[in-house]
Amino acid sequence: MGRILGIDFGEKRLGLAISDENKRMALPITKLLAGKNFAATIELLKKELSRYQSIEKIVMGLPLHLNGKESPMCERVRAFAKAITEILEVPVDFFDERFTSSCAHSSLKEVKANRKKRAAEVDSISAVITLQNYLDRALSFS
Repeated sequence: MGRILGIDFGEKRLGLAISDENKRMALPITKLLAGKNFAATIELLKKELSRYQSIEKIVMGLPLHLNGKESPMCERVRAFAKAITEILEVPVDFFDERFTSSCAHSSLKEVKANRKKRAAEVDSISAVITLQNYLDRALSFS
């Protein structure tokens, strides 16, 4: 039984989260600094994921506008997802990530994290929120 990887894609950093083996809970992994191109970033990602036995699916946050239409960044997310699918041979699903960054910032403020700490952690917390929402939705349909 494999796990699901959550990615909060950014041009400079990627937030990463992983599901438990039962696919009920999202756990933060880390933030990953992006490489010089998609292939280099995916190699860094492979290295980071080497401690996990099986990733059966990847969920990437899709940064939609408030009105639900795709933002310009959606094109970059989709291109990165295509590269992941080709290199890692793992299917990618997309999930609406609207408000995840603001939720992550709010959560970090509640635990009294200073601004520097919030900036360092917001990407992985955003990945956790996106993945957990995805898992919760999947559970509600099963």
